[in-house]
Amino acid sequence: AGGIAGSGSGTSIQNSFVLGGAISAATAHRVLGENSGATLQNNYALNTVTPIPGISDPNSLDGGTITTAQIVSTMQALGWNTMTIWNTATVATLGRPTLIQNPE
Repeated sequence: AGGIAGSGSGTSIQNSFVLGGAISAATAHRVLGENSGATLQNNYALNTVTPIPGISDPNSLDGGTITTAQIVSTMQALGWNTMTIWNTATVATLGRPTLIQNPE
C-alpha cells in the first residue's frame, strides 16, 4: 500500500505530496507501496503520515519528510502554481492547501 499508488511499473511519480493519513499493509510506504521499475522524484509526505521512515529521501518509496510549515515553500520550489490554482492560506487552518476554484 502507498499514499499515492499501491504499485508502479514503468511509470513516474514526481512532485507529489502525501498530507494525511496512515498507510498500513505488509509492505506499506508513504508514496509508493511496491516498486517494479517506477521512477520516483521529488515526492514528499507530511511528518505525521505513518509509517515514518528512518531516512527522509524525496526520491524513495517513502518520500522526503516535511512539516506543515514547509508545505508552501516546497510547493513553490516544485513549481506548483500557488497564485491562481492553489490556495495556500488554508495550510494554516486545514493543514493542507485547497484548490482556489473548489473552496471547502
